[in-house]
Amino acid sequence: MSIRTLGTALLVSSLCAMAQAGVIVVDASNGPGTDFTTLKAALAAAADGDLLLVRTGTYDGSHLMLNKAVSIVADSGAGVAITNTDLTSLSTAALVVTGTINGSMLIQGCTFQSVFLTPTTATGGALRIATNSASGHVFVDDCAAIAAVGNGIDVAGGSRTTLTRCFGTGGNTHVSGPVANSAGVGLFASPSIDGSFLSTFASDFTGGNGLDQPAALTPTLLAGGSAIRASTLGSVRRFLVSGTSAQGGVGGDTVFGPPNCTTPGTGGHGLEINAGFGPYLVDSTLAGGAAGTDQSTCGLTGTPGQPVAVTFLGLPPAPLVAQPGRISVASPVREGVAVTVSLQGPVNHAAFAVIGFAQTHVFEASLSSSLVATPNAIVALGSLPPSGVVTLSTHAPAMPVGVDAGIVYLQPITQDMSTGQATLGAPAALVILDESL
Repeated sequence: MSIRTLGTALLVSSLCAMAQAGVIVVDASNGPGTDFTTLKAALAAAADGDLLLVRTGTYDGSHLMLNKAVSIVADSGAGVAITNTDLTSLSTAALVVTGTINGSMLIQGCTFQSVFLTPTTATGGALRIATNSASGHVFVDDCAAIAAVGNGIDVAGGSRTTLTRCFGTGGNTHVSGPVANSAGVGLFASPSIDGSFLSTFASDFTGGNGLDQPAALTPTLLAGGSAIRASTLGSVRRFLVSGTSAQGGVGGDTVFGPPNCTTPGTGGHGLEINAGFGPYLVDSTLAGGAAGTDQSTCGLTGTPGQPVAVTFLGLPPAPLVAQPGRISVASPVREGVAVTVSLQGPVNHAAFAVIGFAQTHVFEASLSSSLVATPNAIVALGSLPPSGVVTLSTHAPAMPVGVDAGIVYLQPITQDMSTGQATLGAPAALVILDESL
């Protein structure tokens, strides 16, 4: 089946409207065509709407604040690691998206890492999205966020955020001298501005592990971290978890015998809701972490984590019965090269592709999901075969004169023909670049 049915003419004409975007090449090795060798310098020079095309390298993200509507995209085949080696601030992460962002941005193909170097009481973390406006959009695609201390991904503030095909792991409990950090969570969702909305699709989150005795001097340090912690206090701050896996961290073991018996560490929860409405939950796998073991003669048993735990002021999740599909595509690509798009979904369901060129974020109750791009076209792809996968092939269109890059957002719809139920699935972003880049 050819992706030409998506309408190449529509694609090209829509890309013409993106002529305002510029591309800035970032290369730590200072190869041909490099504009900057550091992300900090590139971000300082970038304007709203620009795209940073990042080549292979490890980039220092300490105090790296993205407070503009600027996209960061790893080049095709590039290994891009953004690290944080300064955890002396509660808000510091490998990358912090902050400020008043009224436009849209794409963060694609990057690995975010926090590295624990010195004693600190800060939570640190890998990727933090904490804007102070609900009008901006942040689309994070194909990412990994690995925390040595603190949370893997921390979404706070007010932006409308999409996480798709992401992996996040919380840091293990860490003690250095008199200073200690409890186990982190894979994804901490804490929108604090009315109108904010977070959707996570086809992603995996894992909580950090608790510390074993004798290093864990207090019981709280024995506990594993939750994979996802939701705090959405407020009537118009919501959270969607679709096609996602969440595994709580493992509790720490105890070794001290009588008279200093201590219960082994509690396992982290798969999904912990500690304030506000529970998330919309669609076709996701949630598992609590195992409890620690008692290796002394006390004979105490720890408590494993729960798949879903509601604590404090939280309300239970809202399960939605649906079978979301997912779209995947290698990105970015240069104009004229082959493009392959795969749509995976339930066998014999009808498949459709939503094609959009501008981000949005609207919960669609009838489709058991959120729509993450304003549709320019919805294309019927027929019934999914026994493999459950349909592959679409074409070539990236030529870029209009003066346009260096365009972004196409793809989101699948699968429909159960026996019930008529249709479901929006996991989206992906396709970046098309001028061949000169």
